[in-house]
Amino acid sequence: MAREQRPSHSARNVLTALDKDIRWVDAEIAKLTTYRNGLTAARSELAKSVLATAMPTKPKAVASVDDEIVTMSRTRAVWHVLDAADRPMTANDIVAVLHEAGRTDERSSVAAAVAYLHTHGKASSTERGHWVAQDHHAQAA
Repeated sequence: MAREQRPSHSARNVLTALDKDIRWVDAEIAKLTTYRNGLTAARSELAKSVLATAMPTKPKAVASVDDEIVTMSRTRAVWHVLDAADRPMTANDIVAVLHEAGRTDERSSVAAAVAYLHTHGKASSTERGHWVAQDHHAQAA
């Protein structure tokens, strides 16, 4: 019969040491997990507090637009918004004003209208993505 091989004394010591290290790592992971959960809860509470606080809003660029803007062509309505604005506007700004006036124009259509106005010299860019009616741009220069 073959004799069973028993691990050497030094191999058993290494296994024991590894088991001890694994238990220590598991305990550290548990502590860090508890700490992380506390941080996550604190962050969540802080986020709720920040969101509950009224965020300052950007002042409106357009005080008001004519009621007839609803019946205007898109390009004319976009130019009308740019002309009434007191600061350069992005396509998203223009869409917001148009929606407040009761229109349903999408951003891509508004951006196309701005590009058309620019091509025809009726709008100009003050910086990337910010537009003014050409008359306003000339006055500011």
